[in-house]
Amino acid sequence: VHAFCKAHFIEPVPFFETFGSATLTRVINPELAEGVFHENEKQTVSLTGEINLDVPRIHDHKYSTVHILYNGRELSHDKDFKILSTEKPKIKILDKNLFGKEVSLSYDAVDFSSFSHPASCPSDPRGWELQEKVISSVIKELNPPKLHISQDEAGFVNTCSQCKARGLTNQEIMIDQIQRVHNIIRKYDKNVEIYIWGDLFSDLQNAPKIGAKGIVKGLPKDIMVHDWSYTAVYHSEKMQTINQMNFYLDKGYKTGGVSWFEPANLLDILQAGEGNHNFMGIMHSAWSRFEHGLLPTAEANWTGKTILNKLEF
Repeated sequence: VHAFCKAHFIEPVPFFETFGSATLTRVINPELAEGVFHENEKQTVSLTGEINLDVPRIHDHKYSTVHILYNGRELSHDKDFKILSTEKPKIKILDKNLFGKEVSLSYDAVDFSSFSHPASCPSDPRGWELQEKVISSVIKELNPPKLHISQDEAGFVNTCSQCKARGLTNQEIMIDQIQRVHNIIRKYDKNVEIYIWGDLFSDLQNAPKIGAKGIVKGLPKDIMVHDWSYTAVYHSEKMQTINQMNFYLDKGYKTGGVSWFEPANLLDILQAGEGNHNFMGIMHSAWSRFEHGLLPTAEANWTGKTILNKLEF
C-alpha cells in the first residue's frame, strides 16, 4: 500500500497512537491498560469463600495483581487464594478459617466508566518495549519522511499502582512519556518529521482535564502540531480557534489547524495562521463519517467563502 501510494504521487504518513485514547500498547495487550488503584479496600469473604469485586476488570500479571491482607498478614497468591476471573472479578479464598471474615484488598481496576476516554499505562516496561518495536519497524520498513504519533484524548493518567509507585505528578508523567517516545524515534531516524494532535499538551484543551496543565514546556520543539477545534467561531467574540492556534504558534511550534467538516471553522483557522511562518495550513479530518464535509470545506479552503448556511446537514 505504501509503495502504491508513492507511485501515484500520494505521500502516505504512518499513523499510530503512542499515547492517548487508542494507544497501541493497550490495544495490542489489554494488560497494558491504565488501572485505577484500589488500596486497602475492605471486603467480607462470603460463607463459601468468594469475593466478587464491583469493577469491570482487574489486572493479574507480573507488574500488577491482587494483594490481600488479614490481620496484617499478606495472603499468598495461589496458595491462600485464587483469582477465578479478572472479568467481573471473582476471587476464591482457600483458607476456610477466613470464610465470613473481613479482609483488606489492594488491586488495579480497569474501569473506564467514569472517564470520557480510556488510557494506557505509561509506566509498564512491557509497553515501552512494544512502543520501540512498532516505531523501529515502521521506520526501518517504510523509511517515511513523516510520522504521526497521535497523543490525544487520554481520559486520565497516573492512577495505577505502577504509576503511583514512581512518585511523579501528572505533569511529570506526561512530559516523561512524550520525551521517551521522541527519544525512541530519534534513535532510529534523526530527520523524520513528527506530528501530534494538539489537545493533550494544550492548556486550552485537555491538559487541565488530566491534571497536567503546563506540560507544553516538556514538548520537544521539533514536534509539529495538528491543532483540532471543531466548533465554528467565525466572527464571534471569543474566536476560540484563533486562541488555540496561538497557544502553539506563539511558542514557536509549527502548527496546522484541523477543522473537521465545519467550513466557517476552516476560515477561522486560515485567519489565525495568516502571516505566521509557523502556520502549516489546514488538515481535514472526517471523524464520525462526515465525508460530505469535504465539499464545503474544500470550497472554503479554495475560495475563502462558505456556503454553510445553505447546507442542510
